[in-house]
Amino acid sequence: MAPASVLSQVATDLHITSGVAVWLVSAVPASWAVTNFALGVWIDRLGDYRMIALGVGTVILTGVWSWWAARQGVFSSLLGSRLVAGVAVGVIWTASVNLIGGAVSDINRATAIGVFITSAPAGFALGQLSTPVIASWIGWPASFLVMSGAAGLAFALITDSVRHLAIDPTTNTASMRANFTAVLQHRAVWYGCAMAFAAYSYYLFMNSWMPTYLGQRFALSAALSGGLAAVFPAMGVLSRVGSGLISDRLLGQRRVPVLQAAFLISLPLIVLIAWTRWLALIVTALIVAGFVIQLTFGVVYSYVREVVEADITGTALRFSQQPESPGHSQHR
Repeated sequence: MAPASVLSQVATDLHITSGVAVWLVSAVPASWAVTNFALGVWIDRLGDYRMIALGVGTVILTGVWSWWAARQGVFSSLLGSRLVAGVAVGVIWTASVNLIGGAVSDINRATAIGVFITSAPAGFALGQLSTPVIASWIGWPASFLVMSGAAGLAFALITDSVRHLAIDPTTNTASMRANFTAVLQHRAVWYGCAMAFAAYSYYLFMNSWMPTYLGQRFALSAALSGGLAAVFPAMGVLSRVGSGLISDRLLGQRRVPVLQAAFLISLPLIVLIAWTRWLALIVTALIVAGFVIQLTFGVVYSYVREVVEADITGTALRFSQQPESPGHSQHR
C-alpha cells in the first residue's frame, strides 16, 4: 500500500501513466489471490510459524529489491518485486489468522481474529500517511525499505509470543488434491469465498484510487489526499474488533447476518462518493463505508475456518482470502 499516496510522483519519476503506476499497489493483492490455493496446503503441511518465517524473509528481500528497482527507475523489475512480495504477504496473513484462530476457544475465535486483523487497516493507514513524509525526506523508494524493516521487527514479537503456545504435532499428510476436494465440498466455503472476494475488491479499489482521486478532483497535496484517504482503512481498527464482538456476543456465533448487513449498507456509499462533489460528504461516506465493509473480514475468516476439519483450515482460509513437520498445527 505504501506507494498509493504518492502515485503521481511515482508515475512522473518512472515515466509512466498513473493507470500503470497503480499496478505497484495492485500487484500485491493480485499475486496473493493467484497463489492462494496452492500455498494454503503448505501452511497445513509445514505449520503456521514456519510459513510466517519464510514469508517475512521474502518480504525483507523484496523490500530491498523494490528499493533498488525504484532507485534505478526500472518499472518492470519493481513490478516483479511487488508480485513476489504479494505471495509472501498472503502467506503471512493466512498463517497468522490460522495461528490465532487455533490458539483460542470457539466462543472467542471471531473476537480474537477481529482483534488481529485490525493490523491491516492500521498498516494501510500507516502506509498512506507515512509515504509522503518519507518521500519528502529521502525519496519514495525508501518506503519499501521502511515497511519491510517493520515486518522484520514484527516477526521478532511473533517469535517471542509463540514460545507460550503448546503446539501439537502436525498430522496432515494428504495430497494437495485431497485437501482441495475436502475444502470445496463445503458450500459455506464457496459462500465465504464470494463474500471475501467482493469485500476485498471494494476495499482495495477504494484504498488504491482514493488518494489519486481526491488529489486530482480537489487539487489537494499528496500529504492531504493521503491523510483523508487513510480514514477509510483506519476505521477498520474499530470495525474489525466490533464485528467479532457482535458475532460472538450478540448473535451467538452467527456470522452470516454481519456479512449481509455490511454489503447492504456499504454498496450505496460508493455510488454516493462517485456522485457528490462535496469533499465533506465524501470524507463522511469514507468513514462510514470504511467501518461497515471491514465488518466482514474477521467474521468471514471465522465462518470459513469453522466449517472445515481442523487439519485443513489453512487451505480453507487461503480459498477465502481474495485482497496463515508436515500438516497443520493445532494450538492450545
